[in-house]
Amino acid sequence: MLVELRIPGKLMLTGEYAVLWGEEAVATCVDSYLYITVRASAAAYEIDSDRLGVLTFSSLAELPSHLTEQLLLLVIAAVQCAMPDLGPIKLRVRSQLDSRLGVGSSSALILGVLWGVTLLAARLADRPLGSDALDAVARWASRVQNSFQGMASGYDVWTQRVGGTVRFQMDRVPRAVPEVFGERLNGLVRLYGAEAGAPTPATIRAVWKWLSSERRQSLGLLSQRLTKALLSFLGSGSSADYFALLAANLEQRNFFCHSPGGLPELERSLQDIAGFGTKWGYKTSGAGGTDALVVFCGSGHSDALDASLMRLGWRCVECELGVAGIKAHISAAGPALDDDLASSLGVDFGKL
Repeated sequence: MLVELRIPGKLMLTGEYAVLWGEEAVATCVDSYLYITVRASAAAYEIDSDRLGVLTFSSLAELPSHLTEQLLLLVIAAVQCAMPDLGPIKLRVRSQLDSRLGVGSSSALILGVLWGVTLLAARLADRPLGSDALDAVARWASRVQNSFQGMASGYDVWTQRVGGTVRFQMDRVPRAVPEVFGERLNGLVRLYGAEAGAPTPATIRAVWKWLSSERRQSLGLLSQRLTKALLSFLGSGSSADYFALLAANLEQRNFFCHSPGGLPELERSLQDIAGFGTKWGYKTSGAGGTDALVVFCGSGHSDALDASLMRLGWRCVECELGVAGIKAHISAAGPALDDDLASSLGVDFGKL
């Protein structure tokens, strides 16, 4: 039996760092995907990854310690610990997600592998899954991600699980925003990438250390204002709410400019572009650093902005926002999932 999975990328729009102590974050799914297939193996583990190549092994102890894709091995170790009776698996991973863009390549890998082996194990054992099975896997994926990064709220895992555009707070049920918000979001947000990338774990640790209790309080208030301004604009589309969004975003950018992840040279170069702060604004994606720019840009200004950013070495990444969350396809139906339950969990029978 073969389980195929497709996991979208994600883009954090508000709530960076503040989400770690309970503030609300808004994130959206992006139409670049990670594709995973999982099947049982008769003898040895086999990993076929576009980043790692092909590896065959009987236990993780056989693998060299210098392997770059340590996250994938951590996920397999988590599977071995939680499902000792499952036995070896064959895992194939193909990614459209550029890790330099902060679009959730790590969370997609964790969520996809854990959901894939959960479906595989249930089918092989003829064990029924409950309606909360995918939520349970998302919680498991958040724990694995936290052990890898040292600190993680799980917003990216839950965004990729729920799909669309999501309002997330730790220890609360994530909420999808109305679809009309997603339509307006595609007219507001543009993603730009450069050649550099930011090492997420190192950046998170440095910024977290810089965030004293006083700074956390300040960031919490700034994050609340930006989240409120974004949701207000997505709900109304009015010019007044758009200018309020740009103002709230600029306040938060000014705050982060003084952090270890701040980029004063980038800030100065972008401020020289016409309309900065009045017609358009930007933030860095995810943990921050030179991985990507999330640009808020009203209609009528995007062409000129594209040209200006291209001269500075940034390229526009064409993408659709607010797409569906994780999907799974099983090659053969079985008693583990009836049609109604499969539909509720984003699973169908066939091929992607």
